[in-house]
Amino acid sequence: FLTSQIKAVGILAAGWLDLPQAWGAALMIAIIILYTMLGGLTAVAWTDTLMLIGMMMAAVIICIQVFSDIPLTQMIADLKAIDPALVNPATSDPYGPGRGSVFLVLPYALMFSAVLPYMAVRFLAFRSDVRFSTVAMWVAPFACVLSLIPVVGLYMRLKMPELAEADQAMPVYLETFLHPALGGFITLCILFAMQSTANSLLHTVSSAASHDLRLALFPSHENAQTVLFINRAAVAIFGLLGLLMMLYAPPFFLSWLGILGTGTLLASLVGPVFVSAFWRGNAYGALAAMASGFVTSGYLLIWTDAGWVVGPLIGCVVSTAFYVAVSLATEGLSTRHAAT
Repeated sequence: FLTSQIKAVGILAAGWLDLPQAWGAALMIAIIILYTMLGGLTAVAWTDTLMLIGMMMAAVIICIQVFSDIPLTQMIADLKAIDPALVNPATSDPYGPGRGSVFLVLPYALMFSAVLPYMAVRFLAFRSDVRFSTVAMWVAPFACVLSLIPVVGLYMRLKMPELAEADQAMPVYLETFLHPALGGFITLCILFAMQSTANSLLHTVSSAASHDLRLALFPSHENAQTVLFINRAAVAIFGLLGLLMMLYAPPFFLSWLGILGTGTLLASLVGPVFVSAFWRGNAYGALAAMASGFVTSGYLLIWTDAGWVVGPLIGCVVSTAFYVAVSLATEGLSTRHAAT
């Protein structure tokens, strides 16, 4: 997922600064590494805040431009003339085969936010006096406004049907149909949106790896400066590793790589992270849940037509079942090991 995020910011930065994609990606990951090393979780919180404010403004600007050029009713009619399935699809592909599968995005989004470490870590940035119910009341209307941004894809389908890659729809739209100042502002907002995910992911992965390695190599060393140095070094190493993976990876569709990474990780961790908050299993159950969720979700996403949402959710169900069943089956074994 980090690879897909680095490629995405590289594409935008390259178009914005007139640089080769590799140079754009290198510049962006360097910035992400720098402020993640210096800011830590505070950097995650600030990029999230700036991203939300900017993308809300960007959504309003995009909707005004798009619907001023092509009214909604005309857009629907024109899309129907190109392909009726664009307006009235028979399935919810790529989310799932059934027409109602699109509504499974709601439980998927809940699990996405609560289970994935680089999403859930953002809750740690809340002040102690912030109520989650209050946050939810603000988030709901914000989400409705932000969900209008993908209308750019439909607009570009009408305006530039010859566009070769779907990943280029937003960059080309910003360069072609908006004033350079507005296009640059929205590009900056999108960069913040992608960087907020990239630096959250980088922060989480680096923190987990550096913490485990430090305890394994220096179990009795508690010097704060050494700990900080190891943590910051891990950020740089994982950031550069992600850049190298992006540079030498074969061509891929950004959304597909992202959903493959998040879908398998979601199914792997739902047992030990989410279910364990309500029912406590053991290490055997956690390992079984991680393996079964990963295999199930990965198989459904790669080799079947289950869909981007249905596949991971089925993986979550399988992972949960294995977590509970294996934990119960090995309860006595776990107790004996603890006693030993």
